[in-house]
Amino acid sequence: MANKPPCLLTGMVSPEVLRQFENACHSFFHNKEGLEPKDHVARIAGGLQDLLLADWYWTGQETFNALSFDDFMKEFHNKWLPNNWEQDIRRKVLGTKQSGVFWEWAVKMQSLNTLLRGTTTHLDDATLLNQLKANLEPWLSRACDDKRIKEDTLDKWLDKVKIVDEKKHREQQQQQVDAEEAARAHLKCNTTSAGLSELSRCYNTFHGGPTNNKTSGSSRKPFDATKSLPKLTDTEWTLLFDNEGCLKCHCFFVTHHSANCLNEFPSGMGYKALMAEDIKSAHRKTSNPVASVAESSRRSGILPIAAIMPPTNDNAILEGDSSDLLKDSDDSVSGHSVPFSIPHYRWKCVVDGVDSLDRLEIEVLIDNGSHTVLIHDDLVDRLKLRRRKLHKPMNILLALSDSENHIVTTLSEWVKLKLFDRNNLWSSRTVRAVVTPGLCTNVILSLPFLQVNKIVTDHSTKTCIAKGNGYDLLNPPPTHDEKEPFMSLQEKHHNLR
Repeated sequence: MANKPPCLLTGMVSPEVLRQFENACHSFFHNKEGLEPKDHVARIAGGLQDLLLADWYWTGQETFNALSFDDFMKEFHNKWLPNNWEQDIRRKVLGTKQSGVFWEWAVKMQSLNTLLRGTTTHLDDATLLNQLKANLEPWLSRACDDKRIKEDTLDKWLDKVKIVDEKKHREQQQQQVDAEEAARAHLKCNTTSAGLSELSRCYNTFHGGPTNNKTSGSSRKPFDATKSLPKLTDTEWTLLFDNEGCLKCHCFFVTHHSANCLNEFPSGMGYKALMAEDIKSAHRKTSNPVASVAESSRRSGILPIAAIMPPTNDNAILEGDSSDLLKDSDDSVSGHSVPFSIPHYRWKCVVDGVDSLDRLEIEVLIDNGSHTVLIHDDLVDRLKLRRRKLHKPMNILLALSDSENHIVTTLSEWVKLKLFDRNNLWSSRTVRAVVTPGLCTNVILSLPFLQVNKIVTDHSTKTCIAKGNGYDLLNPPPTHDEKEPFMSLQEKHHNLR
């Protein structure tokens, strides 16, 4: 309650936490009758529940009680927050581009700026207004120019830009609804013309499934029809739904559905009902992770996916002598200078999240044989990046061990991606990364990334060097001025002992 001193519980102290505690203290002072300003610090001291914070206060009790509450909070910030925390938040406010809904982004920037109130790094309304204008998404900035929004006060400008942004999002939502309705009507039309009375429930088969498996106590009953297929049994429905299956192509562990499935309709000749053995077979055939995209024929519109192998054991590398490669004999595999495989090119870097002040350190794969930058969907969710729709969905082909059977997966979303060196020595230009479920690594940096960042890859020296400043992604230079790592209150308490 407002007439009782607020409590600061055990946990990590952050600028947000201290701001909430400070606001609660001011509310307590306002509602507590007869409380003199000289007694403010002493009255809220009992609310410091963390043992380390309480020990710090009681050690300097007399000094702290003689301070005003504002001066006490300055001492609190200097003691328990990381060095240059104001600059970190200020850089976040100045450098964060709009991503997602305008109003949510603007409120977040204003909230961060309130944490700087009372410091020299706090932005006034005019400066914050100019910064928000500079960081708008390009389309919204142009829309504001078209609407001739020239407001010079922050609140009025925010209200008018919010109206423009919400109108645009409503139009996009309506377009999406119209597109979905058109797709459903098109699918229904195609289904009717094919002679089917309802959507796909009975034209399913398993591509690449075992055909001659024999199990004890069970057998497959072939369907003798030459054209039509039998309806799915309850067991088959359960197997497909429980194992990410498609009701059209009968493939397990896929990301598409019957509505957008691009696989061929199965034939009713010799149809065999799905069984648990098909799931095990699908597990075996899809065990290798997806890695990079290769170019394909434009006629099919499908991009084949190459498989990436697990990290090679150094002891298992088979090498040969380069001087013997011209010989057509088994003796050519005898030396030590020409390996059959080398480790993948990986770069340890950091990426900014949308809602976090801290950067996330990740390891990415560099692949100059792929023409599309890919990012794992789990990483997109973790960073809370805004997903955007591809103008044209990208169909990719997952090649299995059986060359006659393939699974088509559709990728339809992309995000903006910008990466940084861990020591802030280099930062990439923003690129478009296609969201890929089940990707074998966090990110695959391919030709678009290498091209726009002017990176030259030399396989003989194992270097990936940015032409602008000579930064080598694979061999970053050491740094001697790294900031002392920030320790939690518990770690500091342990070191004091």
